[in-house]
Amino acid sequence: MVWGKIRHVLGISRETHWTSGDYRKHSPQRRALIVGINKYHSKTIANLKGCVPDAASMARVLSTHQRGSASSAHKDGNYACELLTDTSGGSITAGLLLQKWKDLFDDDSQHDKKFRGHAIFYFSGHGTVDETGGYLVMSDSDPMAQKHGFKMDDIIGLANKYIHIPGKREGAESIVIIIDACKSGNAGNLAYGEGYTSLRQGVSILSASLPRQDAFENTGGGVFTQLVISALEGGAANVLGDVSPASIYGYAEAAMGPYMQRPMYKTVSSNWESLRQCMPAVELDDLLALPKYFPKPEHQHPFDKSYEAEFKEFAKPEHVTIFLLFKRYQVAGLLEPVKELMPEKDKENNLYHAAEHSVPIRLTPLGQFYWRLVKSGAINKRN
Repeated sequence: MVWGKIRHVLGISRETHWTSGDYRKHSPQRRALIVGINKYHSKTIANLKGCVPDAASMARVLSTHQRGSASSAHKDGNYACELLTDTSGGSITAGLLLQKWKDLFDDDSQHDKKFRGHAIFYFSGHGTVDETGGYLVMSDSDPMAQKHGFKMDDIIGLANKYIHIPGKREGAESIVIIIDACKSGNAGNLAYGEGYTSLRQGVSILSASLPRQDAFENTGGGVFTQLVISALEGGAANVLGDVSPASIYGYAEAAMGPYMQRPMYKTVSSNWESLRQCMPAVELDDLLALPKYFPKPEHQHPFDKSYEAEFKEFAKPEHVTIFLLFKRYQVAGLLEPVKELMPEKDKENNLYHAAEHSVPIRLTPLGQFYWRLVKSGAINKRN
């Protein structure tokens, strides 16, 4: 304690994962604390099998962007991840987890300053609940001694403490909390009533289950975590390849049937945040070209045999180039032939047959959505 006070006075940083240099291979503005607990000291708490592997998988996928994406070419990776498990770090106690949270938001470059980037906290392990709220069960938790673990309320309190408040205090731009544990839907609920949240702007929560539900493992690990990882690997990516917390929730919610555990998503955010970049369905330059070929969102682009290379006597090189671009748009769900004008025998939405029968091309509702984003400047070269 005395040495800690001396450090504080002299401005000497305490050695942590974030000051060791390992994280500097990654983006200096993105950090993730990833926790997995399989083994519990109390005989009244069943050990788990998939939490440590799940945490390792989460660290793997968050630490990089998908190969081939625009960001994968950068020298920095994605999130700098500290992986904390009961196999690598021994017993994970509430005190240790609290210290790791504080370390996560320390700014290594400036004494007494806070981290100003984007942070993720992931937990995989047991969760429990009593009349005061939910808990993340720690290695040394003991229900018989009323030692439940780390309160979910305290996790949210820490996030609210370290988030940036414009005009009032510096802090993280965003904090995303992902919890794969039973009763994890309690995270963010105020103690005096379910359905009331206590989040500051910039804080988001993805939880595996409702406040009174269990979360389940299968042979490969947590059901929820498997879906989150699949979403981050591209399952929830938008046309440009970006995966957001909201799209992860949508992906997981759709995959879980009505009689399974139900994931929850809570946020107070006005910004769309990308947690990982995957291979885009359409390159940015191609997407920006939409208004060139469709001056208005409802425009129908003329189409005929000059666009299809197989019609050699009619094909024009400049039109064949457009055909190939339109094919990429079609794969991404952005455009289609005007089906009402297609012959009955060729109704399968095929660009070849559209060219053959001179059927014009139109944007789909998704294509019109992206057209408006491009036209308004919401998507541009600086994104």
